[in-house]
Amino acid sequence: MEAGTAERMLATALVDRAGVTRPAETSVPGIFTSVMEAPDATLVFLNNASGKPLDKVTVRVKGITKTQKVESAKGTKLTHRIANGELIFTIPVENTDILHIHR
Repeated sequence: MEAGTAERMLATALVDRAGVTRPAETSVPGIFTSVMEAPDATLVFLNNASGKPLDKVTVRVKGITKTQKVESAKGTKLTHRIANGELIFTIPVENTDILHIHR
């Protein structure tokens, strides 16, 4: 088992049992997310605790039905789509990043 897998599984089980709805989810275990809202923007914080840089992580942010653009704090503009009430995009994550969703 990969280092930290048991801990991630326990944390996920506790969150699921409590009925917590995650505002942002990633396609790769070990990427922790946090979301902050502002009147014209949403910020998504990504923290890669997987222990290795990742070339492709799909991020899904719930409740966003329109956006002008999505960009990384590193200056990268990201291609995105909206489906089923979620904003979806893919990004490489080396360690941490902040994503700015312009509404």
